[in-house]
Amino acid sequence: MAQNYFLISNEGTAFALEGNIDLAQIQRILNTPQNVAVRLGRKVVSKFMIHAVAKNECSDMEDYNLGITVGQSKLRTNADDLEKVLDALEADINKMEYVMINDAMLIFKHAFQVAEAE
Repeated sequence: MAQNYFLISNEGTAFALEGNIDLAQIQRILNTPQNVAVRLGRKVVSKFMIHAVAKNECSDMEDYNLGITVGQSKLRTNADDLEKVLDALEADINKMEYVMINDAMLIFKHAFQVAEAE
């Protein structure tokens, strides 16, 4: 069964994404220095429109230990090693534009506000 994802735009609007989504491939494309477009399932989206791409479960997860605020949205994930995920987030956010968190979401560093253990 295919994993469902959603996009949080630069205006704070969430869009459902259908089709095949490979967060690692999308991250490689978005971290290029030029303004690019990327295919997200059945949509093609401008790089600067994307504040986050996440698995649907990240929006309404009840059993989570890490909350991430991106723009006006709160995303959630359950990290096996919370300290390792937080250390990786800190390092990655300081060296690239789009950061993968716990293989569950991709966020734009300028929309990122806070990540906190819950």
